[in-house]
Amino acid sequence: MPETCNFLFISPHFPPEYFNFCTTLVKAGARVYGIGDAPYQELRKELKSALTEYYKVGSLNNYDEVYRGVAHLISKYGRMNKIESHNEFWLEMDAHLREDFNVPGARPREVRDAKSKAKMKEKYIAAGLRVAKGSIVKTREEAVAFCQETGFPVVAKPDKGVGATETYKINKIEELDQIDFNTVYIMEEFITGDIISYDGLVGKDGKILFRTCHKYMNPVLKIVTEKTPAAHYNYREVPKELDEYGRKTVEIFKLNEQFFHMEFFQRPDGAIVCLEANLRPPGAYILDLMNFSINGDLYQAYANCLVNHVNEFPHDVQYSALFVGRRNVFKYVHTPEEIRLKYKDQLLFDKPMEKSAYSLLCDHFYFFRSPSGDQIREIFDFVDARKE
Repeated sequence: MPETCNFLFISPHFPPEYFNFCTTLVKAGARVYGIGDAPYQELRKELKSALTEYYKVGSLNNYDEVYRGVAHLISKYGRMNKIESHNEFWLEMDAHLREDFNVPGARPREVRDAKSKAKMKEKYIAAGLRVAKGSIVKTREEAVAFCQETGFPVVAKPDKGVGATETYKINKIEELDQIDFNTVYIMEEFITGDIISYDGLVGKDGKILFRTCHKYMNPVLKIVTEKTPAAHYNYREVPKELDEYGRKTVEIFKLNEQFFHMEFFQRPDGAIVCLEANLRPPGAYILDLMNFSINGDLYQAYANCLVNHVNEFPHDVQYSALFVGRRNVFKYVHTPEEIRLKYKDQLLFDKPMEKSAYSLLCDHFYFFRSPSGDQIREIFDFVDARKE
């Protein structure tokens, strides 16, 4: 990076916690600009203070409008050194903007390949890592053939889908009728086990500055299909094979100066099976969980790495931190007041979920932390206990 770093942040207002990227980049010495579809007056004050200029567009889906915004900012302030949204919805647009304005970073083909679950699987297999048996299916007939060969249940999801959108667990042939085969799908054998993520920050030359892992108490597919509230917590120690698979994935995708969020299955026998790699920060407030677990600031670590070439982050995990949500449609055994009283020493805060894409996760959420993973699991059971 040059002495003055011009950082263009796409959609700095969402996810809501991403204002932290802008404030820490400014603290590190960067100048930060924003392009988004939210009215300026609705931005939180910390974000307004961090942005040198904010350019509002009618829709971030309108590439020509966003392009004009970038051109305006460059004509006024000079070349941008970084264009990022850190948001899965806009990764391909980020890449097109980098290419069109000759800004360093991943190009469209790299991002498209990285978002393809089938291409990910090819990379994992080439590296000798375990994967779920799977295949691209473009027609109902191909899907039927895969189901007959593999057996039920199977999982069907768009090859380049975001999150668990249009993801289905198929238990019988008739359930294939819900799939729109105008979208390219990948079908996979159903893996019994827990979903566990490997999350962290890579510095210069692919050096892992920090890594941890999170267990998902309720898989995203279940959250979407059954409206089960989200809950996840970090382990104090990363399981050995998960660490090996995670480090290998960092090498496979040649990550550099960026966050990562990789998802794996952990089978009942402890074996790790690759699910997918997301070359962006984890969502669902996991970055905040990571900070709570270390008494550190990974937003600032990223900014320092990018702007000032700091390639160290000497923080170890000290706590297990838990995010647990509740939905209004369920009746719970314990009241919020009982939760706050019983776990007052472990509760960091709780609040209603803002109305946004994150509403998918829950209606109200709690953050806890404890040195004891056993206590964190006890807290989850207490908060999540429901009436019959």
